[in-house]
Amino acid sequence: MKYNVGEGGEITTEVQAGEFECRILITNTGPDISEENQERIFERFFRGDPSRAATKRGFGLGLSLSRVIATAHGGKLELLSSEGGRNTFQMTLPIVQEQSLEKEMGE
Repeated sequence: MKYNVGEGGEITTEVQAGEFECRILITNTGPDISEENQERIFERFFRGDPSRAATKRGFGLGLSLSRVIATAHGGKLELLSSEGGRNTFQMTLPIVQEQSLEKEMGE
């Protein structure tokens, strides 16, 4: 919860499962992400606000690794919105049907 607003900050999640994919929405309170940084936040080692580097520990890997994991599973991770002190991310993952899984495993 490094970038979540301190006291009174919140994180909410919502899962929406369809026939072919599952969407996970994660919303947290925190500073708005500038338009020029909205895609860069997924780059390895990216730190959006250099002035916070001394006060916020970490290496800038969390969102990058999350996107790599989603992609490795045939999904994606994206920032849906960042405004009004709320940031919403969406992870979409395919739902593997049992028949497809058997085909992939050669059964």
